[in-house]
Amino acid sequence: ADPTPFDWYHPYDALSGIIDKYVKVEDKILMAGAGTSLLTEEMYHDGYNHIFNIDMSRVAIDLMGTRCASFSRFDFSFKAPKGGGEAQAPLKSSQLEGVQWHQADATDMMAYCEEKVFDAVIDKALLDALFCSDVPERNVMKYLQEVERVLHATGVYICFSFGQPEDRLNFLDNDDPDEVGFLAWTVDVHGENAARAARACARSKRTGSACAASLTSGAR
Repeated sequence: ADPTPFDWYHPYDALSGIIDKYVKVEDKILMAGAGTSLLTEEMYHDGYNHIFNIDMSRVAIDLMGTRCASFSRFDFSFKAPKGGGEAQAPLKSSQLEGVQWHQADATDMMAYCEEKVFDAVIDKALLDALFCSDVPERNVMKYLQEVERVLHATGVYICFSFGQPEDRLNFLDNDDPDEVGFLAWTVDVHGENAARAARACARSKRTGSACAASLTSGAR
């Protein structure tokens, strides 16, 4: 496997302002679809101490665990220990501290994480990847509902996407409680122009505080 880091879209220095605006350094963060991006490393060195990284790729998770071993922890596992015993999942909030790396499916985290355990979910191109899957609408809907499930009521979802807001808001901003894809958050879109980063953040309808955020990018 190629150990060279790979980042979709913008580097951290172009994104740190919006992350800093909505995410505190002490927050428990889910990095959904972490891949081999430098984002977690750079955020850690910027003071973010609790980043829970998941990806479907075992290769990517192993590469990142090795590359970031000096500041990561490996004492929690979704799988049963090799010597016998039970798996530790679903993990509780107290088990999500530090920097961790786990192979997991972001569209189905029921077996991995309890409800309302994260303060923030950061998504850099995962939503776009799901839109390219075999059953995109179903997978996107499942994923966003899982994001809402694992977020605190005052949590924030930040998504970096190549898609334009008009192509994403049907899924991100579904505020009809009678709809299957209903999400109890609101979405605000902040944009510079179509060729640069368009930013969106969502706020909880229940509390009025930050619940989710989405960023879309029109440039690689």
